Amino acid sequence: MNWQPDLYTVCLTGLGASALGLAGLVARPRSAKVRRRPVGVLTALAVLAGGGAAALARLPEVVWLPPLALAAAWLLLVGLRQPAVTSAARIAWATARNRFAHCALLLVAGPALFAWQAYRMNEGADVSDLPAAFPGAPKSDDVVLEPLADRFAVTDAGHVVRLYSLASAEGGDNREEEARRQWYQELAHQMIRTGDAYPTCNCHGWVFAGGQHWIHGRDVDLILHDNGYRAVTAPQAGDVAVFRSAQGHVEHTGVVRGTDAEGKVLIESKLGRYGRFIHTAEQHPYPDTVITYYHSRRGGNLLRGLSGGDGEVSALAVRATSTAN
Repeated sequence: MNWQPDLYTVCLTGLGASALGLAGLVARPRSAKVRRRPVGVLTALAVLAGGGAAALARLPEVVWLPPLALAAAWLLLVGLRQPAVTSAARIAWATARNRFAHCALLLVAGPALFAWQAYRMNEGADVSDLPAAFPGAPKSDDVVLEPLADRFAVTDAGHVVRLYSLASAEGGDNREEEARRQWYQELAHQMIRTGDAYPTCNCHGWVFAGGQHWIHGRDVDLILHDNGYRAVTAPQAGDVAVFRSAQGHVEHTGVVRGTDAEGKVLIESKLGRYGRFIHTAEQHPYPDTVITYYHSRRGGNLLRGLSGGDGEVSALAVRATSTAN
């Protein structure tokens, strides 16, 4: 996952750790009875639960990450002071130095590694038996992209998504090339064309960047996470359809437009550098993919900052880029 730490989150976590350490050095319990009360542990557990709830609610990282990290660190330090933990550590160290423990570990690990490797080999065989995509299926990885230095987009959580354009060497008549592709010849009569072939954007750029730019497939999961998308089994119009390979890689995205008379989900998507079509979840150029539908309450799928005139978004992009560097 392309997670980037937010500058405010890091600062708040560092300041919180310093304040917690200073409070622990200055504060003195009034009596032994007070010392035995696990007030600090209970407080840390409450903060941990609250931070976890905020994370599950998909609130910004600056809200839940600092208290979550501080509470977890405090519980770890408190646990290290417990006699039971100290005894367990001594037992583990003695066991690690025991010759019989070494032999037992090898005796168990050998068959386990063998079984795991055999499973991986079988898994690879199953993947190779999946139906292959049409030759020339439109994919972002099949073209040369040039990153845009002066344009950017930002997720709701403040993470920068790099924008691309098609390299000049990739130019040409995309309409004639589209007509020669096997996927087009096989599926042309099973899809409804909504836009001619044009190289301005790919499928991800059409969904998340308003058709202005190309977006790499590896950034789709970051967008889904930061913009509050949740997987749904009953997609509605406007939801995002994500096509993933057997290895989990994002191959294609589209937008749900509704259902047909038979109840099949209708998806509109742009096929790489080629045209834009409405197709069903069964008839498309990516037969070896699994489709997952995502819904968000944010109102639209577009990233922030695409117009280039939002000062707040510009500041977020500069801050996130400097933090990543």
